[in-house]
Amino acid sequence: MNLKIDQESVNYTCQVLQIKNLRKHSNADRLQIAALQGNNLICGLDTKLDDVVLFFPVESQIGQEFAEANDLIRRKDSEGKAAGGMFEPHLRCKALTLRGEKSEGFICPVSYLDKVGIDSSKLKIGDEFTHINNLELVRKFVPKTKKIGTGQKIGKKPKKIDSKLVPGQYSLHYDTTKLQRSLGSFNESDLIVVTQKMHGSLHSMGRVLCKKKLNVFERLLRRLGVNVVDSEYADLYSSRTVIKNKDLNKNSGFYNHDIWTDCYEKYKECIEPNLTIHGELVGMLPTGQWIQKNYSYGCPPNTWDFYVYRITFTSISGKIYEFSWQQIKNYCDKFNLKHVPELFYGRASEFIRFAEKINRDVGYKAADDSFGEIFLTSVQNTFLEKKLENGSHDEGVCIRNESKDFIAFKCKGFGFLGYESAMLDKGDVGIEDDTASEELQESTDAAL
Repeated sequence: MNLKIDQESVNYTCQVLQIKNLRKHSNADRLQIAALQGNNLICGLDTKLDDVVLFFPVESQIGQEFAEANDLIRRKDSEGKAAGGMFEPHLRCKALTLRGEKSEGFICPVSYLDKVGIDSSKLKIGDEFTHINNLELVRKFVPKTKKIGTGQKIGKKPKKIDSKLVPGQYSLHYDTTKLQRSLGSFNESDLIVVTQKMHGSLHSMGRVLCKKKLNVFERLLRRLGVNVVDSEYADLYSSRTVIKNKDLNKNSGFYNHDIWTDCYEKYKECIEPNLTIHGELVGMLPTGQWIQKNYSYGCPPNTWDFYVYRITFTSISGKIYEFSWQQIKNYCDKFNLKHVPELFYGRASEFIRFAEKINRDVGYKAADDSFGEIFLTSVQNTFLEKKLENGSHDEGVCIRNESKDFIAFKCKGFGFLGYESAMLDKGDVGIEDDTASEELQESTDAAL
């Protein structure tokens, strides 16, 4: 059995899980609710406790061959009446509400794999994959067409250029893992920090070692075997998927206004050698276009702001060291930078007591009495399903484990996921969305 995870879809894998918690649907006699990894999944009465299922998360896209073999695509009979299936042709898993109950993904019997020639009996609980025996079963949903509300314009494909990047010195930001997938990553004694997850556009800027352009004399010396210094510190800055430096990406003008260069120019004096600063751009472009529609975070019209949430130190050898949260706050204070709002700082066990005092319950229920499930539902009930001042859904939170390499996890609210699904349905996305166009991805390839 060959299992593979495509790194572009690492948060949108199919997982083999076991049903350990079922309850009746509150308003439908033929439906029930399964709880898996902090998610509510609406399912039929044929689902039983201890069943082994395939779990597909919200905003994943189910593979065409698998969907067709298991009659998952909606279809009509000769009279135009609904005849089967539950997914639209794009096969996207959405956050939705059905008769008052929320559903956060899709589950089906693991035996569904048998219909595409894969022996499901060879899988074990906990397996996850996007491809199985070279069959693509799931991927991150990527809209084929988009109505960009931020003034995005598609330019020509960037020319291939010689890169000045030194391998390992600058990396595009990773996709933060969902907390629901990582319940075993926290112990009661772990030091954690919970911060607001702001809905904006990722911006990274660093001062790292780059290749130095040698003059004629230096090139001659190197040919003669002389050890010539061929690297120097230089500044790089990027969105989540695209390096924005003009000398590395000559055709990076995909937008009417380059907010990433604006942010770099404003804060470049705050970057010290070997450091890379990561944060969220929020508000509006000077042109009046939203960075993320309806998410201003207090910015006046046509203005933006930058909130730091991560700082890294990269050694000459390429090893990356994470700043602790306290170090991040100290650095921000030193250079007059803003950081994302802190919601809790302390031990995980203290957080449980903190959550109990708040006693806020918005409907998330633990699937069992394990610490991981209790921790997850405490996070969800304490911080999720809130509204911002303008009535927009707060996105959620990020949780950093300061005791384990400062690893961060994200947790989004159901209300926000529903809003995000609606925006995707309209093709209305923010300027940072890493599915914006194939040209954007190719510009990254050219730069790297």
